[in-house]
Amino acid sequence: MRVVFVEPKIEGNIGFLARVMANFDFNELYLVSPIFKISDEDKNRAVHAKDVLEKMKIVDSLEDALKNIDFVIGTTGIKSGSKNITRRTITSKELGKIISNCKGDFAVLIGREDVGLFNTELELCDIIVRIETSYKYPIMNVTHAAAIILYEIYTSKFRGKRESVLFEKNQIEKTFESIINQMNYPENKKKITYKCAKHLIGRSFIFKEEAKNLIGLLKNINHKLRNK
Repeated sequence: MRVVFVEPKIEGNIGFLARVMANFDFNELYLVSPIFKISDEDKNRAVHAKDVLEKMKIVDSLEDALKNIDFVIGTTGIKSGSKNITRRTITSKELGKIISNCKGDFAVLIGREDVGLFNTELELCDIIVRIETSYKYPIMNVTHAAAIILYEIYTSKFRGKRESVLFEKNQIEKTFESIINQMNYPENKKKITYKCAKHLIGRSFIFKEEAKNLIGLLKNINHKLRNK
Protein backbone atom coordinates (compact mmCIF):
# COMPACT_ATOMS: atom_id res chain seq x y z
CA MET A 1 0.00 0.00 0.00
CA ARG A 2 1.43 3.29 -1.14
CA VAL A 3 1.35 6.89 0.06
CA VAL A 4 2.16 9.64 -2.44
CA PHE A 5 3.04 13.10 -1.13
CA VAL A 6 2.94 15.85 -3.76
CA GLU A 7 5.49 18.65 -3.41
CA PRO A 8 6.05 18.56 0.37
CA LYS A 9 7.40 21.86 1.62
CA ILE A 10 7.86 21.60 5.38
CA GLU A 11 10.96 19.83 6.64
CA GLY A 12 10.13 17.23 9.27
CA ASN A 13 6.69 16.32 7.92
CA ILE A 14 8.21 13.41 5.99
CA GLY A 15 9.50 11.91 9.22
CA PHE A 16 6.11 12.25 10.89
CA LEU A 17 4.43 10.72 7.85
CA ALA A 18 6.83 7.77 7.82
CA ARG A 19 5.99 7.08 11.47
CA VAL A 20 2.25 7.17 10.79
CA MET A 21 2.67 4.87 7.80
CA ALA A 22 4.54 2.32 9.91
CA ASN A 23 1.72 2.44 12.49
CA PHE A 24 -0.72 1.16 9.87
CA ASP A 25 1.45 -1.16 7.74
CA PHE A 26 2.02 1.23 4.84
CA ASN A 27 5.59 0.87 3.60
CA GLU A 28 5.75 2.53 0.17
CA LEU A 29 6.34 6.27 0.26
CA TYR A 30 6.68 8.31 -2.92
CA LEU A 31 7.56 12.00 -2.92
CA VAL A 32 6.70 14.03 -5.99
CA SER A 33 9.14 16.94 -6.50
CA PRO A 34 9.87 17.75 -2.84
CA ILE A 35 10.98 21.34 -2.17
CA PHE A 36 13.76 20.28 0.23
CA LYS A 37 16.21 17.44 0.81
CA ILE A 38 15.61 14.79 3.44
CA SER A 39 17.53 15.75 6.57
CA ASP A 40 18.42 14.36 9.99
CA GLU A 41 15.29 16.09 11.33
CA ASP A 42 13.10 13.84 9.20
CA LYS A 43 15.05 10.76 10.30
CA ASN A 44 14.72 11.73 13.97
CA ARG A 45 10.99 12.34 13.70
CA ALA A 46 10.49 8.99 11.99
CA VAL A 47 11.77 7.32 15.23
CA HIS A 48 11.46 3.55 14.53
CA ALA A 49 10.11 4.01 10.99
CA LYS A 50 13.43 4.91 9.40
CA ASP A 51 13.09 1.90 7.07
CA VAL A 52 10.19 3.71 5.35
CA LEU A 53 12.54 6.61 4.61
CA GLU A 54 15.27 4.26 3.43
CA LYS A 55 12.94 2.69 0.84
CA MET A 56 11.29 5.99 -0.10
CA LYS A 57 11.29 6.98 -3.79
CA ILE A 58 11.50 10.51 -5.15
CA VAL A 59 9.97 11.10 -8.59
CA ASP A 60 9.43 14.08 -10.87
CA SER A 61 5.79 13.51 -11.80
CA LEU A 62 2.58 12.25 -10.24
CA GLU A 63 2.12 9.84 -13.14
CA ASP A 64 5.42 8.14 -12.20
CA ALA A 65 4.27 7.81 -8.58
CA LEU A 66 0.98 6.15 -9.60
CA LYS A 67 2.36 3.52 -11.97
CA ASN A 68 0.86 0.02 -11.49
CA ILE A 69 -1.73 1.34 -9.02
CA ASP A 70 -5.28 -0.03 -9.33
CA PHE A 71 -7.08 2.66 -7.34
CA VAL A 72 -6.09 6.17 -6.27
CA ILE A 73 -7.59 7.67 -3.13
CA GLY A 74 -7.31 11.46 -3.17
CA THR A 75 -7.64 13.81 -0.21
CA THR A 76 -8.94 17.34 0.22
CA GLY A 77 -9.81 19.66 3.08
CA ILE A 78 -12.14 21.74 0.93
CA LYS A 79 -15.86 21.20 1.29
CA SER A 80 -17.55 21.87 -2.02
CA GLY A 81 -21.11 21.80 -3.30
CA SER A 82 -22.70 18.88 -5.10
CA LYS A 83 -22.21 20.59 -8.47
CA ASN A 84 -18.42 20.44 -8.19
CA ILE A 85 -17.87 16.99 -9.68
CA THR A 86 -14.07 17.10 -9.37
CA ARG A 87 -14.12 17.69 -5.61
CA ARG A 88 -17.13 15.53 -4.70
CA THR A 89 -16.04 13.67 -1.60
CA ILE A 90 -16.78 10.82 0.77
CA THR A 91 -15.92 10.68 4.48
CA SER A 92 -13.05 8.66 5.93
CA LYS A 93 -15.60 6.30 7.55
CA GLU A 94 -17.26 5.74 4.19
CA LEU A 95 -13.85 4.98 2.69
CA GLY A 96 -13.30 2.19 5.19
CA LYS A 97 -16.66 0.63 4.35
CA ILE A 98 -16.14 0.89 0.59
CA ILE A 99 -12.78 -0.85 0.53
CA SER A 100 -13.40 -3.35 3.34
CA ASN A 101 -14.21 -6.08 0.80
CA CYS A 102 -11.60 -5.24 -1.79
CA LYS A 103 -8.06 -6.10 -2.63
CA GLY A 104 -5.70 -4.52 -5.10
CA ASP A 105 -2.91 -1.97 -5.26
CA PHE A 106 -4.05 1.25 -3.60
CA ALA A 107 -2.37 4.63 -3.32
CA VAL A 108 -3.33 7.44 -0.95
CA LEU A 109 -2.56 10.81 -2.49
CA ILE A 110 -1.88 13.76 -0.20
CA GLY A 111 -1.03 17.28 -1.26
CA ARG A 112 0.98 20.33 -0.46
CA GLU A 113 0.87 21.61 3.10
CA ASP A 114 -0.40 25.04 2.06
CA VAL A 115 -2.77 24.55 -0.91
CA GLY A 116 -3.35 20.81 -1.09
CA LEU A 117 -3.97 19.02 -4.39
CA PHE A 118 -4.88 20.84 -7.58
CA ASN A 119 -8.02 19.96 -9.54
CA THR A 120 -5.90 18.39 -12.29
CA GLU A 121 -4.40 16.03 -9.70
CA LEU A 122 -7.74 15.20 -8.12
CA GLU A 123 -9.04 14.24 -11.55
CA LEU A 124 -6.58 11.33 -11.51
CA CYS A 125 -8.24 9.94 -8.36
CA ASP A 126 -10.96 7.31 -8.26
CA ILE A 127 -12.42 8.56 -4.99
CA ILE A 128 -11.71 11.66 -2.90
CA VAL A 129 -11.85 11.70 0.89
CA ARG A 130 -12.56 14.64 3.16
CA ILE A 131 -12.35 14.37 6.95
CA GLU A 132 -15.22 16.01 8.79
CA THR A 133 -13.81 18.80 10.97
CA SER A 134 -15.03 21.89 12.77
CA TYR A 135 -16.19 24.66 10.43
CA LYS A 136 -14.24 27.08 12.67
CA TYR A 137 -10.94 25.47 11.70
CA PRO A 138 -11.54 22.92 8.92
CA ILE A 139 -8.05 22.35 7.47
CA MET A 140 -5.95 19.69 9.20
CA ASN A 141 -2.20 19.22 9.24
CA VAL A 142 -1.46 16.94 6.30
CA THR A 143 0.20 14.22 8.40
CA HIS A 144 -2.68 14.23 10.92
CA ALA A 145 -5.17 13.83 8.10
CA ALA A 146 -3.07 11.02 6.65
CA ALA A 147 -3.14 9.24 10.01
CA ILE A 148 -6.95 9.18 10.08
CA ILE A 149 -7.25 7.93 6.51
CA LEU A 150 -4.56 5.26 6.91
CA TYR A 151 -6.25 4.09 10.11
CA GLU A 152 -9.57 3.62 8.32
CA ILE A 153 -7.87 1.67 5.54
CA TYR A 154 -5.91 -0.44 8.01
CA THR A 155 -8.94 -1.40 10.05
CA SER A 156 -10.85 -2.39 6.91
CA LYS A 157 -8.26 -5.26 6.65
CA PHE A 158 -8.81 -6.01 2.95
CA ARG A 159 -10.26 -9.43 3.74
CA GLY A 160 -12.95 -9.66 1.09
CA LYS A 161 -13.06 -11.43 -2.25
CA ARG A 162 -13.40 -8.44 -4.54
CA GLU A 163 -10.44 -8.15 -6.88
CA SER A 164 -9.98 -4.73 -8.43
CA VAL A 165 -7.80 -4.84 -11.53
CA LEU A 166 -6.37 -1.76 -13.19
CA PHE A 167 -6.79 -3.09 -16.74
CA GLU A 168 -10.53 -3.78 -16.39
CA LYS A 169 -11.16 -0.42 -14.73
CA ASN A 170 -9.35 1.43 -17.50
CA GLN A 171 -11.29 -0.50 -20.13
CA ILE A 172 -14.60 0.52 -18.56
CA GLU A 173 -13.53 4.17 -18.38
CA LYS A 174 -12.30 4.24 -21.99
CA THR A 175 -15.50 2.63 -23.31
CA PHE A 176 -17.64 5.04 -21.30
CA GLU A 177 -15.64 7.91 -22.76
CA SER A 178 -16.14 6.61 -26.31
CA ILE A 179 -19.90 6.30 -25.76
CA ILE A 180 -20.15 9.79 -24.27
CA ASN A 181 -18.17 11.28 -27.17
CA GLN A 182 -20.74 9.90 -29.62
CA MET A 183 -23.61 11.60 -27.82
CA ASN A 184 -24.90 14.92 -29.08
CA TYR A 185 -23.76 16.75 -25.96
CA PRO A 186 -21.94 20.08 -25.59
CA GLU A 187 -18.26 19.56 -24.81
CA ASN A 188 -18.66 20.81 -21.24
CA LYS A 189 -21.46 18.31 -20.54
CA LYS A 190 -19.38 15.49 -22.04
CA LYS A 191 -16.57 16.31 -19.62
CA ILE A 192 -18.90 16.44 -16.60
CA THR A 193 -20.64 13.20 -17.60
CA TYR A 194 -17.30 11.42 -17.96
CA LYS A 195 -16.20 12.65 -14.53
CA CYS A 196 -19.43 11.32 -13.01
CA ALA A 197 -18.91 7.93 -14.66
CA LYS A 198 -15.27 7.80 -13.52
CA HIS A 199 -16.18 8.58 -9.92
CA LEU A 200 -18.97 5.99 -9.99
CA ILE A 201 -16.56 3.34 -11.25
CA GLY A 202 -13.99 4.34 -8.66
CA ARG A 203 -16.42 3.99 -5.76
CA SER A 204 -17.93 0.70 -6.90
CA PHE A 205 -14.97 -1.72 -6.54
CA ILE A 206 -16.91 -4.33 -8.50
CA PHE A 207 -15.95 -7.98 -8.87
CA LYS A 208 -13.59 -8.89 -11.68
CA GLU A 209 -16.28 -10.97 -13.42
CA GLU A 210 -18.77 -8.11 -13.02
CA ALA A 211 -16.25 -5.78 -14.62
CA LYS A 212 -15.80 -8.11 -17.59
CA ASN A 213 -19.56 -8.36 -18.14
CA LEU A 214 -19.93 -4.58 -17.90
CA ILE A 215 -17.12 -4.10 -20.41
CA GLY A 216 -18.90 -6.46 -22.81
CA LEU A 217 -22.19 -4.57 -22.45
CA LEU A 218 -20.57 -1.15 -22.90
CA LYS A 219 -18.61 -2.30 -25.95
CA ASN A 220 -21.82 -3.64 -27.50
CA ILE A 221 -23.54 -0.28 -26.90
CA ASN A 222 -20.52 1.53 -28.30
CA HIS A 223 -20.50 -0.68 -31.40
CA LYS A 224 -24.21 -0.09 -32.07
CA LEU A 225 -23.81 3.66 -31.68
CA ARG A 226 -20.99 3.68 -34.19
CA ASN A 227 -22.99 1.71 -36.73
CA LYS A 228 -26.22 3.60 -36.22
